[in-house]
Amino acid sequence: TSGSSGGSVTLLVREIPSRVVIFARGGRGGDGADGVRGRDGADGENGRQPFIFKRGGSDDVGTPGKPGAPGQSGGNGSDGGRGGSGGRIRIVLVAKNPPENWQSHFEVFLEAGIGGIRGKAGFGGRGGKGGTGKTFVSVNLFASLSNAGKEVSIVDCDAEEPNVAQFIRGELTGRTEVLQEIPVIDTSKCTFCGKCGEYCTYNAIMVIPNARYINVIEDLCHDCGACYVACSHDAITPKKKIIGYVSGYNYNETCDVAEARIEVGTHSAVPVIKKAINSIENNRLTILDSPPGISCPFITTADRADYVVLVTEPTPFGLNDLKLSVDTLRELNKPFGVIVNRAGLGSSDVYDYLKDNNISLLLEIPFDRSFASIYSNGDLLVNHSYEWEDKFVNLYEAITESMADVN
Repeated sequence: TSGSSGGSVTLLVREIPSRVVIFARGGRGGDGADGVRGRDGADGENGRQPFIFKRGGSDDVGTPGKPGAPGQSGGNGSDGGRGGSGGRIRIVLVAKNPPENWQSHFEVFLEAGIGGIRGKAGFGGRGGKGGTGKTFVSVNLFASLSNAGKEVSIVDCDAEEPNVAQFIRGELTGRTEVLQEIPVIDTSKCTFCGKCGEYCTYNAIMVIPNARYINVIEDLCHDCGACYVACSHDAITPKKKIIGYVSGYNYNETCDVAEARIEVGTHSAVPVIKKAINSIENNRLTILDSPPGISCPFITTADRADYVVLVTEPTPFGLNDLKLSVDTLRELNKPFGVIVNRAGLGSSDVYDYLKDNNISLLLEIPFDRSFASIYSNGDLLVNHSYEWEDKFVNLYEAITESMADVN
């Protein structure tokens, strides 16, 4: 949806002031819907210049403002809404004998509303399509290895919607805040030179030098520190903001769980995911349950993995997103294999793609209503089937053999 306009404001001027600064900003565009590939929403257009009324004269309409800059190229998700227009300022002069240059006493800034944020990716599954069964595989593999006596940890890296703890239940051992530093600008020291805004890659600092206006848009800040480097007047200091939590659970004496969870409104889960992974002992076998998509959260997770298991399904959507994940992992130079979930559904196109590209098929999980029923009740398949417990242990052994061949 589009953002609202900056509104219409009428100023009745009886005496000419020494200086007036007027600022109007359009509303933010609505966020894009999830699930399809799209671009960021376009920025709104700037507002019209003021209508100026002179006693006894006709309306003098200013020229339209320049259009806002286009939004950046988007990732996955539908287009965000267009930002609102910058508003309209109306100045009505009723003063007697005004000076000829009275218009110069008014500075008007009409800023476009920012475009909506693109919708998030509509696919997942350890880099594959959303809902393909990546968490299903992760939690059953974890439980099978635990039952086999191995020391193993699992990290829920899907920080936007973590759900591993719904299947692997343990005693909460700790909860740690993940903090981000947000710049705070002291306007008494700031010279409004604009360097901090120029240094900020993410456009999180808005500066209007002529109006001596500066503002930090906290939702866009990535805590990169560039603004501190840019400022030579000691006008910027950091403040702490909670962006998420890392929770630890004890499953048994030798196995544990770490969960990454972001705060509502946090735009990037990457710092929370990193802290969750770092909370696990480095010398222990660890399963990373990845977030969906192939964007930064997935890259952060896959970058720490020695081997990546892609979970897909034999459908056109599954194949499309499998190809995207494969291309990404090859760019990262990561070894990987594929599990086909809901086998027996759809066509053979996925299998043909694996064969043509010499990609290992690690396991097939059949399209079985009883499997879905067990999972929907928050239970594990391996708690009901010794056969499948053995298959998940064999899956681990197949992965280790594949890694040995790569090394």
